[in-house]
This record gives sequence, structure tokens and C-alpha cells, in this order.
Amino acid sequence: MILLILKLLLAHLLGDFLLQPSTWVASKEKKKIKSGKFYLHLAVHTGLSLLFLAHWRYWYVILLVVLSHD
Repeated sequence: MILLILKLLLAHLLGDFLLQPSTWVASKEKKKIKSGKFYLHLAVHTGLSLLFLAHWRYWYVILLVVLSHD
């Protein structure tokens, strides 16, 4: 369980700080869910979560993370 949480935390940190350009942040702040960059950001988080968990057994965890992400 701890390994699962660490993998998700690493995916989150990479997605929010390393792989999210400041232009995406500005667009998301200005347009909220109408921003196309918001959906790109969700796609990055989905991809990273799938990559780090590497198993469809945890699909519900990935879905929960993506749907709760802002």
C-alpha cells in the first residue's frame, strides 16, 4: 500500500511541477474547466499514473485521482 501511495505521489509531483508549463497553469487559472490545457494536464496525470502503477488492477485508483485532480 505504501508503495502504491509513493508511486502516485511521484506521478503527481512530476505532472504538476516538471511536466506542466506555466502557460498551462495560467490558462487553467483564467478559463478553469473550459481550458484545453486543463484536459491536457489531466491526460498527463492519467498517463503518468498508468505508467507508474503499470497494472489495470488499480484502474479505480487512477480514476479517483484524475477525477479529483484540479
